[in-house]
Amino acid sequence: MSSIGKKGQITLPLSSSLEPWLRGAPTSAAQQAVLAMLARAVEPLCRTHRLPAYELCAGTRLKRLWGQCRHFRDGRPPLVLVRCTGQGEPACWRRAGAIVATLLHELAHLRDRHHGPRFWALYRCLLDEAAAAGVYDPGQDDPEEHSCGDEKLAGSAADALAQAARSRRRERAEANRQAARQWTVGMEGRVALEGGPLARARVRVVAVARGWLTVERPDGAVYRVAGTVLRPL
Repeated sequence: MSSIGKKGQITLPLSSSLEPWLRGAPTSAAQQAVLAMLARAVEPLCRTHRLPAYELCAGTRLKRLWGQCRHFRDGRPPLVLVRCTGQGEPACWRRAGAIVATLLHELAHLRDRHHGPRFWALYRCLLDEAAAAGVYDPGQDDPEEHSCGDEKLAGSAADALAQAARSRRRERAEANRQAARQWTVGMEGRVALEGGPLARARVRVVAVARGWLTVERPDGAVYRVAGTVLRPL
């Protein structure tokens, strides 16, 4: 893999440039240094696709998201945030390929803010071109990370992520079917969710279908939930 210097010339392998940082602690300064190197490496891709200028910062405050692209109405350039540490592991780096993939995902949002067909087409293109340039290494990505829409990366440089996402979807669907079979109409249970309108709510099952349960709260509100989120009283 190669890194691209300030004038666009090929310099040290990108993995060699990142390795000293990824062996150390993911301090705020270290995360920002890693992202600065990656920003230089993907700069030719941004020029090729005429992506607008942006600011890049470490997403140290992101909790559930791997990255975020914030657009402003006051003329400021978009702010791209990329989380460099693991889920619930602020002292551990994510894998290098996962950080690059997140950065490319957010760069695609510079043009398309939503996850529509044009977004996925651009993201796949960025992944393929980054892999060809030696900036993105699928072998250093992390299929265990759950990202929105990974299945739509099938056929791209991130095909392994797409296949892993498909496998997880099949496993979730089967787990939901197995769990839903344990319930019949009229049974009561408690929802094993910590947030939202059904957080730890006591509910009654009013319908069962294909791994999904239709449940009713005591106030009469009706919701559809996956079979795996309902627990016996």
